[in-house]
Amino acid sequence: MTAMQSAHAIDEETLNLYRLTLRYDTLDSELVAREADIPQDRAADALARLHAARLIQPVGAGGHFRPTSPEWAEAELLTPVLAELYAKQRFIEETRKTLQGLGTVYREARGNAPLSEDFTFLPPGESVPAACYRLIQECSSEFAATHLSTTAVGDVLPGELEMARRGIGVRTLVQHSALSKLTVQSYVNKLTGAGGEVRALPQLWFRMAIFDRRAVLVSACPGDEPAAGAVLVRNPMVVTRVHEMFEHLWGTATSDMDSDGGRGELASSQLRSAVAQMLASGCTDEVSARRLGMSLRTYRRHVAALMVELGARTRFQAGLMVRDAGLLA
Repeated sequence: MTAMQSAHAIDEETLNLYRLTLRYDTLDSELVAREADIPQDRAADALARLHAARLIQPVGAGGHFRPTSPEWAEAELLTPVLAELYAKQRFIEETRKTLQGLGTVYREARGNAPLSEDFTFLPPGESVPAACYRLIQECSSEFAATHLSTTAVGDVLPGELEMARRGIGVRTLVQHSALSKLTVQSYVNKLTGAGGEVRALPQLWFRMAIFDRRAVLVSACPGDEPAAGAVLVRNPMVVTRVHEMFEHLWGTATSDMDSDGGRGELASSQLRSAVAQMLASGCTDEVSARRLGMSLRTYRRHVAALMVELGARTRFQAGLMVRDAGLLA
């Protein structure tokens, strides 16, 4: 048992023996055993615990001790610990200062100099996860994010769950198609169980994360391609506009995880409208499926169901009919 553990492990018997030691200038296990009416081995154990907690100090080499004050014991126990903590803190500050100073050198050498203090391009690789980690640690009140693909949910920003458990307001938007995956459902259950919120939309255009309405991390190109890198935005006006856009999306989003029938019907209606939009746009099935975050087979199944509903014989005819049917959002 360490000295600090001993200080936390003083039981009632040891406390009473400490009171006893305060009546004497010096004492040993024989005196303690006689005065406390306990076996000498128990008295020796109690003195050992008091010594480990620095509440008594040895006098000479004959097994005698003298009592000390709790203030002296506190100084003896905590001074080396505090010195170690201060040394580690200085190391952290000096290391951070040194590495932050090298950031400019790295970006200039790689041809990725920051656009300005308000806009910083983060190249593919370790820079994006490092920025995520730093922003997650600094986040203190609210966090909002959009996820496109099913693999991105819970992977790009694994700190979402940890932030929710810290009491931070976490809101996440995903695509409807993602909620059909068991892994995503499990993640959603964990996040909502920790106090977070998850809603869904038929289509999202890019991945982003908003931290305390002070910083935005957004993918460097549309879609869900991690190799594109990201842009860190701290410009207050841009951050405000992005947050307003998220609030608009959040207000129109629903959750297929909700057991309420009305909301489930609304979510299905939104997904049908999104499929109709893709059909009317003339995009290929591959492009449409990717934009809606679903497999090609699933997208074609939705198209087939929509054609049956409209009574269309061809896709071209269906593309014209969705406009007349008012299915375009």
